[in-house]
Amino acid sequence: MDYTTRVIAFHGLFHTIVCQTDNTPCPLLALCNSLILLGELNLNLRQGVCTISEKKLIERVSDYYMTKATHKVSKIRKTTNKSVKRLAQPIQCKMMLTSVEHMENSGELKLFEQLGIKVYHANVVDPKEEELVRAVGTNTFDTLLAGLAAHKAKTDVQSHSPGSSQVDESASSHLEAVDCEHF
Repeated sequence: MDYTTRVIAFHGLFHTIVCQTDNTPCPLLALCNSLILLGELNLNLRQGVCTISEKKLIERVSDYYMTKATHKVSKIRKTTNKSVKRLAQPIQCKMMLTSVEHMENSGELKLFEQLGIKVYHANVVDPKEEELVRAVGTNTFDTLLAGLAAHKAKTDVQSHSPGSSQVDESASSHLEAVDCEHF
């Protein structure tokens, strides 16, 4: 896959950044652009070149990471290349809904951490919603989804049994949100 590049002004300097081709999460681009804007990574594109391949991005980030690693061993390089390649896809991370910075660590997130780049997410419970905050607790987003799916499956089974009453859809979704604390 090839990515287009664009020159932007940032803090009075011009930097060539990498643009998304689709509107999908791409941690590789986030890492590249963060390093570029920090002045740590240069794409080294020839004059007039406006694209860069995913392979080249992975090589550049891997090379940069290796210059920062304390031991330059081939096993580390192989592991680094695999980790950086996975950044071309969305990262699977378990987000905590208590803060934009709370996530369970994964190999891909470890690369960001080791390079001193903070990662944030936007899924946070409004602290003013006290009942929801209590219901969510310290569960991860994935745990909450699994709990809601289990609750919905249980509710569906109960609603199809003889003599059960139908529950209003809006009331049901409110109950699901509040019932999260019970799993």
